[in-house]
Formats: sequence, C-alpha cells, structure tokens
Amino acid sequence: METSANRSRRIQITTKGPLRKQAIVPITKKYADLIMDKANVYVSFINGLLRNTKSNIRLEFIRLCPGGISIMTNNVPAPNDLNIIKKYFKSIDDINDDETLPL
Repeated sequence: METSANRSRRIQITTKGPLRKQAIVPITKKYADLIMDKANVYVSFINGLLRNTKSNIRLEFIRLCPGGISIMTNNVPAPNDLNIIKKYFKSIDDINDDETLPL
C-alpha cells in the first residue's frame, strides 16, 4: 500500500517535443569549415533576406554535424525558405556549388 509520503517522493517528469527545427545541409568538411568561420554573419544576413520576404522563419544558429552543417530555425522551414537559404550559401565566393548544397 502506498502512503502519501511515498507519493510525494516520486519525481514527475514531462517532456516536450523539440523546440527548434533544423535543416541538414550535407557538404564536405572543407566547405563546412568555411561556413562555420563566419556562421554568425551568415545567420544575420539570411535572417534579413527571410524578413524581406515576410517569412516567419528565423535562423537561430548554424552548427557542425556529421557530414555537413545543421541550420537551426525557430519553426519548420517551407520550401521557399530553404531556397532562400540555398541561394545565399551558393552565393558565397569560396563555395563550389557543384560539390555542395543539395538542400
């Protein structure tokens, strides 16, 4: 039989789903390193582009992941949002888009 003292010692755990959404960009380590060198600048520029298109998506940060980079956003990006992100990364001078960014 369970007493009230035993019930109060139980730990109640609740979990939520992920708070952020992400887009995985499979690219070579060479290009991932180029992007990571200026990731905070790219986040800022891309957010400006998304804001200009009246998108509700905002990039929060970019991080390395196995096989490329992970772009964390505040919500699930629509195909149009992904196209904006893809075009921006392809416009970076040192990136050869034949080898990268299949998004």
